[in-house]
Amino acid sequence: MPHTSVPIYFILGVGRSGTTLLSQMLNANPYCLSTPERQFIMTFYNKYAHKQPLPLKQFIGDISRYYQLRSPNKKHNNHSVWHFDQAAFKHTLHTSPPTDYQQVCRSFLLHTHYLQRSNDTVQCIVDKNPNYTLYTHQLLTLFPDTQFIVTNAIIVPYGTHTSNQVIIDIPTLYSYCYYGNIITNIY
Repeated sequence: MPHTSVPIYFILGVGRSGTTLLSQMLNANPYCLSTPERQFIMTFYNKYAHKQPLPLKQFIGDISRYYQLRSPNKKHNNHSVWHFDQAAFKHTLHTSPPTDYQQVCRSFLLHTHYLQRSNDTVQCIVDKNPNYTLYTHQLLTLFPDTQFIVTNAIIVPYGTHTSNQVIIDIPTLYSYCYYGNIITNIY
């Protein structure tokens, strides 16, 4: 499947609701790549999502700085199983210049490897990032055919929650229903 047509899905949910477990289970399938929480898409969304053609030289400079800032350190132990092939990503950008930000995002995610596994067989990308719950509108603007996988969340009246409950704002919840892009609600 050409990299420009690999579908992207998003796992959304609150902390401690099973998003990481679901992501790890999906990575057991060689046809699925469920990426770590890098927030790449929204990091550059405002700057590049609406630019065509993409200013490639500027973008490569930004991605180099981004990667240096997010390089492996002792706080992030998931980097031991994840590898981003920055050299191959830059090579891909030069040899097959993307026409838009959507293509750049797919390419970036496909250059992220889990346990040194090849991504040659990947037929879908799942970007797991609970923070993306706040950006469903932007994600749908960028990827109109995407769907969201939503893990369990407890909705309670404001001010009555305990440490085991999380408040989900009603507009965000309605946006899921309005766009009809929920794959499933996992309990």
